[in-house]
Amino acid sequence: PQYSPVILRPKIAEILDPTLFFYINFVINIESTRMEDELFELRNYFYLGNFSAAVTEGTTIAVDSGALKIERDVILARIAIAEGKYDQVISSVNQASAPVAMQAIALLANYRKDPGAQRDIAVLTLKEWLADRVSASNPTLLYVAAIVFSEAGDFDEALRCAHNGGSLEHSLLKVQLLIKIDRADAATKEVDAMKRIDEDHTLTQLAMAWVGLASSDKAKIQESLYIYSELLERHGSTDLILNGIAACHLALRQIDDADRVLQEAIAKNPNYPDTLVNMIAVAQYKSKPAELITKYMDQLKKVDPYNAWLLNQKKAEQELMKLVQNPPVNA
Repeated sequence: PQYSPVILRPKIAEILDPTLFFYINFVINIESTRMEDELFELRNYFYLGNFSAAVTEGTTIAVDSGALKIERDVILARIAIAEGKYDQVISSVNQASAPVAMQAIALLANYRKDPGAQRDIAVLTLKEWLADRVSASNPTLLYVAAIVFSEAGDFDEALRCAHNGGSLEHSLLKVQLLIKIDRADAATKEVDAMKRIDEDHTLTQLAMAWVGLASSDKAKIQESLYIYSELLERHGSTDLILNGIAACHLALRQIDDADRVLQEAIAKNPNYPDTLVNMIAVAQYKSKPAELITKYMDQLKKVDPYNAWLLNQKKAEQELMKLVQNPPVNA
């Protein structure tokens, strides 16, 4: 007999995953004021997923500080990783002389290139680096370690690294991780701490939107929709913002509105993983043709074969086949 594959509806934590989407994986200096911070615009473009504007800003801005030059290079390398240009990042980093931050970025690029094959060696290498007192204080290394440890299932160590990072970026990562392990209460407390530092910061606004979206409270989800809508009005449409709006509509069961926003998103960028995942969800909700769902699935496998939702989908199909082949015997 022929069996139709099970299509998992994306969980909110998966929709939020910036692997996810990796949209906000670089170091920020929260002590710098916005007026004095030479990299403020570059960071903000990247936070919101406006990669083209970020690259333009990053390749034209002149910075004097050695630390800012490293941070700028980290940001540009993160963009390349987000765009799947792993070899470009790996080949650009001289492991013998590169600063710790760039070595960590090169490790992440190598890991992203083939997570299954590289996970164990990445974890071992990161633990070795973190055993060194000087390296263990590097914010970029702590951020990369938190990402890799979380994907290896070690959320305690991941949260510890994110906590030790001490910046708003690391706090946002903590929020993401806490949502993933269904600790919305702790995530809310982390957001409150971020608000006390800078409530208007883009990272704080994103954290507020994520926590609201992860809740089952319709009013809080609506507030998240307002946040994303305001970001859209101020900064224009990006993949991240459009998918945030679509995720809110999905959570509110406003399926037609979600479909409309996602149609705009996929026309803007047909290769963005989160858009494809959300398009699959909408197609399921609206009972669209199976051929269309297959098309989105095939495209997702092509552009992001190690996508977290896709891996969960594969696992569900394997478990289903085991049940089909070995059905439970009634007592």
